[in-house]
Amino acid sequence: ANERITQLARTDALTGLANRGYFQERFQEIFSLTERHDLELTLLLADLDHFKRINDTYGHDIGDKVLQAFGSILASESRTEDLPARFGGEELIIMLPKTSAPEATAICHRLRGELIHAAILPEADYVTFSAGIAEYAEGDTEASLLKKADDALYRAKESGRDRCVVSP
Repeated sequence: ANERITQLARTDALTGLANRGYFQERFQEIFSLTERHDLELTLLLADLDHFKRINDTYGHDIGDKVLQAFGSILASESRTEDLPARFGGEELIIMLPKTSAPEATAICHRLRGELIHAAILPEADYVTFSAGIAEYAEGDTEASLLKKADDALYRAKESGRDRCVVSP
């Protein structure tokens, strides 16, 4: 029973991914290891493009199915050591330990292809996402690394959506 309660407390009910609270807890641990052992760590922060339009056009049930499908794709494409999570609303994040920004970019492009080919929406419409990628650099804090990913996501949205942008 305790294991079930712990699992429920760590999991986003809609997507089945880790929730933000559990992500933050694990992020603190992995960030500490990254600093201490001079490892690579990259965050990939993704936001579904025009999600409000999806909800307005097809209804919230379909919007939920889109989030579930995207979560499923992230989970199936993640390695054991990665942590995909629902970060908020239609924002999902993947913590990628021992991963460089170029490797995360390749993962991002693979995820984009998987989502487009998932054929979630009717009438030949398709779902895209934008992503910000940030790699740990000496001097980063947990907050600054998240901010770099968020800023890169903003640039991806600002420059036309449906793309992955790496933080400088």
